[in-house]
Amino acid sequence: MDELDAGVSMPLIKILQKSAAEVDKDHENYATKKVEGAEPGDLFFMGDSQLLSKPVEFLPLSQKTLYAEWRPMTAGGGLVGHHPMTVVGQEGYRRGDGDKKNKEYLGDNELVLTIYFFILFKDGEEWKKAIIPFQSSNLKHGRALAKQIRSFRYADPKQKPFIFSRSFNLDTHLERGMGNSWYEFSISPNRELDMKEDKALIAEAVEAHSDAIASLPSSEPVKELTVSEDNPF
Repeated sequence: MDELDAGVSMPLIKILQKSAAEVDKDHENYATKKVEGAEPGDLFFMGDSQLLSKPVEFLPLSQKTLYAEWRPMTAGGGLVGHHPMTVVGQEGYRRGDGDKKNKEYLGDNELVLTIYFFILFKDGEEWKKAIIPFQSSNLKHGRALAKQIRSFRYADPKQKPFIFSRSFNLDTHLERGMGNSWYEFSISPNRELDMKEDKALIAEAVEAHSDAIASLPSSEPVKELTVSEDNPF
């Protein structure tokens, strides 16, 4: 992501809020971005420009926390790029003040702390690669997902779990506060993958996991995963 062209559309799964161009008829870009049948709270896959039926079953593959740099709307808006956590020590970094004291900036651009989860999600009978971004009020849901993944254990203590040992459901729920309302992600465990029945899916997840790891900046060597008859993890 550090080297990702900001002009390239990422295969994100996002929540359509009531002010989104895809659903808000008063939005200036509604004519070009409207999605037939879309409602606030729907899940939208930007990779295929399609609405997803909720809940969406998914397998987590990899996680990365980065700062997304956004140009202010007064300057045209848009994503500038991504930065590692060390950007807080970079020249030009600052925290906001007053009513913006909880915000972070790099020069005039806003930095938004974002947890990205690379995933495989089920679309009909097909499993597709995607990214779920957790930021702002959704950060807590990203952290909760990471905690649920870490806490999973098999009944057999000799069997070591991996990040995609079980699948999760992705949904949305309505939140209210300070006179406003918005939708956030809802995530719950779905099922434990079966070593035999899900053998093909596990093999696909291993390959996708390796792809996800390879695309992430890291200074540490990554151990490659392999599938065996006895233990695909």
